[in-house]
Amino acid sequence: MNVQSLAPGLKIETPVIDTFASILNYEEWLSYKKLKRHYFYTSMMQLPGIIQNEPQCMLTKIDKQYDEFAKMITIQMEDDIRKLQFEDVNLVFFPIISHDLYYLIVFNIIKGTSVIIDNSDSDGTYEGKYKENYEFVRGVFAKHLTTYQHPKGDELMNQKRKPTILNMSWRTKKDKIDCGLYMMLHMEHYQGKSGTKWDTGMLKENDINHKMQINNLRAKYVAKMMLHEVNDNQKMMSDYALKFASENPDEEEAKTLL
Repeated sequence: MNVQSLAPGLKIETPVIDTFASILNYEEWLSYKKLKRHYFYTSMMQLPGIIQNEPQCMLTKIDKQYDEFAKMITIQMEDDIRKLQFEDVNLVFFPIISHDLYYLIVFNIIKGTSVIIDNSDSDGTYEGKYKENYEFVRGVFAKHLTTYQHPKGDELMNQKRKPTILNMSWRTKKDKIDCGLYMMLHMEHYQGKSGTKWDTGMLKENDINHKMQINNLRAKYVAKMMLHEVNDNQKMMSDYALKFASENPDEEEAKTLL
């Protein structure tokens, strides 16, 4: 049911984003890169505005959340101390879904910098739109790094400068449906460049081919998840695809059915 939210015109549901994050993590750990990327799940942070009966002090909120975060990250990392230490990880991605806003907070552990990647170019200041969530996530993740004695933990904990909000050419003003798709795109492609130097090939919102490109990207991600080697149902999905192709040889008719 969740996967069906990748159909055109629907807002992508969080289990799809989490599944995509799991696949990206699998591919990163199989790669030969010296420094890797790591992707957290949408459920890893219970953000301040969502916590019921929350205390007023930000440090208290962070301490409370870290207890839960520590349990979840131990499960995600399969209790592997090497992974928990993040010593061979460069970029860390936190997908944030808050009050219908979808964006990424990305920490560059090596450089000690951070960015916010948001496809929405709507009005809003850093203080009003991102600050509370950013400070909360930074505090929890910094506490994790210091707990495992990461050399950059204290630096992140004491960071004073604001994160950079990337200004990509494909940011949108009207599109409110495809925010989850953009989040997946950004997770897949971001490797630390500035907004002006980063090119994903995405067209601007007012381009005549923009909607077709968006729909093609949705189809690409469905195929990636359905046919990926980590999917236990990969063969069944492949058989379904072959059966559909054989039963619908007319390409135009098949497109209509899809």
